[in-house]
Amino acid sequence: MRAATIKVEYMDALSGSVVALESTLDIEYTSREDYAEKRRNVNISAQAETARNAEILEQAVKLSDSGKAKEASALLRERAEYINAAPAAPHLQNWSDYFGSLAADILTEGEMSNENRKSTINKAYSTKNQQSDVFDDKE
Repeated sequence: MRAATIKVEYMDALSGSVVALESTLDIEYTSREDYAEKRRNVNISAQAETARNAEILEQAVKLSDSGKAKEASALLRERAEYINAAPAAPHLQNWSDYFGSLAADILTEGEMSNENRKSTINKAYSTKNQQSDVFDDKE
């Protein structure tokens, strides 16, 4: 089923010519997980998981700020495990490592240190608000 057709027109800054692109988005529903997995776009999945990672970071900061360091650490550990099992895992390995390290630091210190808190808030902000890399299918 065709879900959307996207048309983009812009002026190429180098050549001065108008560039027109068109793309479509087709979707289909199935109850067969194996069928769906074979057709999953790993790049799109990775981008969606990256957006969710920023939300998880914000939750972890809020939990830690409210004195719930163990819960914050558990949330981050669970997310690291989820990422490792996700189809987009190769693109997200650095996130898994970050979550695991942050979870261990919080558990060891009994809270999120000021340094970790600042870097976590910054990472969540930049992930949510700045353009992220588009993954190359060759990776």
